[in-house]
Amino acid sequence: MSATTDLDTGPLTWVKGEIDLALGRASEAIAAARANKDRAKNLQFAQTHLHQVRGALSIVGLDGLTAFADSLDRLLAELAREERPYSDALASLADRSLAAVGNYLDELSHGVPDQSLRLLPLMSELAVARGQQPPRASDLFYPDLGQQPSRKAARSAPDAGRKLSSQIRSLRTQFQSGLLGWLRKPDDAGGPLAMANVCGAIEAAMTSPTARNFWWTAGAFFDTLANGSFARDPFAKYVSSRIDFQLKRIAVGQTAPPERLHREMLYVIATAPQIGPSGREVRGTYDLERLVPPPGSALCDQPLAPLLARLRTLFAAARDTWDHFASGAAAALPQFDEDLRAAIEASAPLGRPAFRHLLDTLGEVVQWLRKDPIQVNDQIGLEVASAVMLAET
Repeated sequence: MSATTDLDTGPLTWVKGEIDLALGRASEAIAAARANKDRAKNLQFAQTHLHQVRGALSIVGLDGLTAFADSLDRLLAELAREERPYSDALASLADRSLAAVGNYLDELSHGVPDQSLRLLPLMSELAVARGQQPPRASDLFYPDLGQQPSRKAARSAPDAGRKLSSQIRSLRTQFQSGLLGWLRKPDDAGGPLAMANVCGAIEAAMTSPTARNFWWTAGAFFDTLANGSFARDPFAKYVSSRIDFQLKRIAVGQTAPPERLHREMLYVIATAPQIGPSGREVRGTYDLERLVPPPGSALCDQPLAPLLARLRTLFAAARDTWDHFASGAAAALPQFDEDLRAAIEASAPLGRPAFRHLLDTLGEVVQWLRKDPIQVNDQIGLEVASAVMLAET
């Protein structure tokens, strides 16, 4: 089991019933507020129940989901205090956010990886609704920073700290020269490599494992930039400037690295289209690839139970229609096509790329058969029936 991303669902199982109950009560309070029944009081009730949810999420270590709950809490607080005018659209957004939290937890309980980046679109809606800038993706990126590289790092010399104090100004000058060169010539690897060398020198001088890992990651971050990834990316420039500020802090004796900046560097490495050996080592250490959802992934923001019930009904009908067609009733194929299209449309809110790919493939088979239904044989009949049963379950 990877200590980084494989969630221990034991603690979640213990508190999930309590969380589901609090989510349900918060949703009921929002519904009462929408019905104009003591609106401010009910919005406060919703916020109180959300606080219970937030506390439980924090206890079980779901940092990304906790950050999302905090964003929703701020919206509810503004509405309850009447600092922001109430609207049904905002109440609906709050209710969808509650549903998303519940659905996310349900997925975790069934073995889906903890990929809180899937919450980004809805969290952006929450920020915009409050008149704020949308969050950065890294705000929902929470690798386990306690992981240690498998490599054996060289021990720092006893006088490494003293030497670093005398060299830090020179190292920062080298770093800033590399940064300026990269900003002027984004496609030139010289600037990022110069900054990576500085990070390596600082890593070697650090005695704290946390600080060493931070500067090791920083070196891999700049190696990633040297490979041509994020050459003109504003976020990469922002992270680089913050690393420069860390050099300034070291010059005054502040060597403890900020966790947020570490996560931001890791996010760049995790999402870079091209990485070198150091980037691959960092990815492996923190299991970053499992934290990034596949393209097209989304999180359903409506209650899943009625949606899944409808999908089961649609797939059951499609299965019966296909059995009818495979038994020789060619006229049943158009109805199967119609049933399948209805299921594809209804499943869109799930945001499951693999599931959608399965349905799209079934659709392609149907279109092929509609051109010449007699092409169906026992093997095709069995494979389609199995695919429909897989989708139904």
